Amino acid sequence: MHTVPAHRMTGGRLLAVALILTAFVAVAAQPAVAETQVEQRRRERRAATDQIRTLLRRSAAEERDLKSRLASLEGARRAAAASGAAGVLDRSAASTRAARGHTAAALRRLQRTVPERLAELRTARDQAEWWLDTYAVLRVCPVPDYTDINNDFGEMVRLPKVPVHRHQGSDVSAPIGAPILAPFDGYAWGSWSRLGGQEVHVRGDRGYVYNAHLSRFGSLGYVDTGDVVGYVGITGDATGPHDHFEWHPWNGGAADPYWYLVLACVDV
Repeated sequence: MHTVPAHRMTGGRLLAVALILTAFVAVAAQPAVAETQVEQRRRERRAATDQIRTLLRRSAAEERDLKSRLASLEGARRAAAASGAAGVLDRSAASTRAARGHTAAALRRLQRTVPERLAELRTARDQAEWWLDTYAVLRVCPVPDYTDINNDFGEMVRLPKVPVHRHQGSDVSAPIGAPILAPFDGYAWGSWSRLGGQEVHVRGDRGYVYNAHLSRFGSLGYVDTGDVVGYVGITGDATGPHDHFEWHPWNGGAADPYWYLVLACVDV
């Protein structure tokens, strides 16, 4: 059986430890791509989670290998102590001591550095998770083919044959037939009104969204994030194709959705 000399084996172990540790220098070590802030945070959370799992798996395997190597070297030391000529014994003992020293140092470095890197990765993951829980009300852009997102919540609406009222959402301009997506997991249902035309609601665990002026409905009932629940139209009191988009936190009154739309729709 071919055996690898102690100095070569130890060098390989040291290299493996270095590769494990340097492979996790940055959470988002990827080329810059066009993405929204919500997509960016989701990517950062996913990257940190994946790196935590990989680092735990690889470092555990490397720690087992290093401990096994130390045990083998200790066995070699004992065998050398019970054998042959003094000159051979001295050279063998010196080689074994050097190999044990390098391997023990690699193990100590691994045991010291991996917890530090795990703490950094867990902090990055938790920060991304906190941001998503706080700001990512909309997990995807509800109208990905939008041409304009109007910051018009609260403005007075005065149209012919329409009662004067205060605007309760943001108008998202888009071509007729552009898909409208469920911005989170929930339950979607359709309705109709004179002002809103064809309408679709999606209720999630933090409230519901209301979309008006649809040309037709998409999937209704229980939906997943990103499912098409309708299509942009010009029904109701609309003067041009758009999605009148409202956000109702905790199923109460309408709240300004503009910045949530920006975070979910506009690339940074």
